[in-house]
Amino acid sequence: MSDIPPGNLDEEIDKILKKNKLHCSHRVIFFILSFYGIYILSGFVVGAITILYVSTTGNVEEMQNFVPSEKTVAYGNLLVGFPLAIICFILYALFRKFLDKEKVFERVSSKKALTNSICGFICGATPILLIAALLIFACDAKLTASPSVGVFTLVSFICFIPLGFIEELIFRGYIQRMLDEEGYPVIAIATSAILFWVVHGMNPEIWSSPLPSLNLFLAGVLFCVAYKLTGSLIFVTVMHFAWNQAQGPLLGIPVSGLKMEGLYSLNMAGMQSWLSGGKFGLEGSLATSFILITMILIFSLLLHMRQRVYKKDLKVES
Repeated sequence: MSDIPPGNLDEEIDKILKKNKLHCSHRVIFFILSFYGIYILSGFVVGAITILYVSTTGNVEEMQNFVPSEKTVAYGNLLVGFPLAIICFILYALFRKFLDKEKVFERVSSKKALTNSICGFICGATPILLIAALLIFACDAKLTASPSVGVFTLVSFICFIPLGFIEELIFRGYIQRMLDEEGYPVIAIATSAILFWVVHGMNPEIWSSPLPSLNLFLAGVLFCVAYKLTGSLIFVTVMHFAWNQAQGPLLGIPVSGLKMEGLYSLNMAGMQSWLSGGKFGLEGSLATSFILITMILIFSLLLHMRQRVYKKDLKVES
C-alpha cells in the first residue's frame, strides 16, 4: 500500500471517483429517461385530478367533450407543479452528487443573483411586450383591463413559478451543461432545444400550424444561448418566468396553448392566425419567430465577442 499524505487524501479519492463515473452521454440519457418518466407520471396525476374535479363540479360540457377549462388546467398545474419541482430538484441533485461527482450548485453572491434576476426579467418580458405593442399599434389589436381580477389570476401567476424552474433546471442546468462541458456545445444546444419542444408536444393547439413548434424550438435555442452567455441558471430561469408571465397573467393570452386569465386582455379577434398565434397564443405568431431569431443572433454575437476577449486574455497571460 502506497503512502498518501493526509492533505492529499481527499484529492486522491475525488480522482478515483471521477475516473470510475459513467460516460457523459450515458448519464445524460439516463437523466432524460428518468425525467420523462417522472414527467409522464405527473401528467397522469394531473389527468386524474382533472377528471375528479370535473366529475365533482358536474360541468356537463367538460365531461362530454373532455375539454378542461383554463381554470381546471391551472389548478391542476398548481397542485402538481410544486411537488414536481421538488422531485426534479432531488433528481438533479442525485445525479450531480453521485453520478457526476460534482457540486450540486455553485455558490453565487446575493448581489450577482439580484443582477441576474433583474436582467433576466427584462430580457424575458420585453420581447412579449414589444410584440403586443406592435399588434396594438400596427394591427388594431385591443388591450383592455380585465373586468374581474380574482383568485384565478393569482393561480395563473403562481403555477408558472415551478414550471419554468423545472424546465430550466432540466434542459439548461443539466442536459446542456453536461454536454457543453464535454466539448459538444452545438449538440448541447440542439439536444436541449429539441427536448424542450418535445415536453410541450401535447399542449393544446400545438399542431394547429408549424409556427408553434418552430417557436418552441427557437425559444429553447434562445434560453440555451442565454445560459451559455451568462453562465447563470438564475438569469435564464427568471427570463423564462417573465416570458410566461407577460403573456398569461399580464396580457391574458394563452401561454403555449394554455388559456390564462390576466390583469389585461389583449383582443386579437379577426386577425390572421399566423400573426396573432391563434388559440396557441403569441408563441404561435410569425412576429414571435422574428423576435426570437433576432434575440438569438444578438446573444450569439455577444457570446462570440466575449469568447474573443477571453482568448486574447489567455494569449497575453501566456
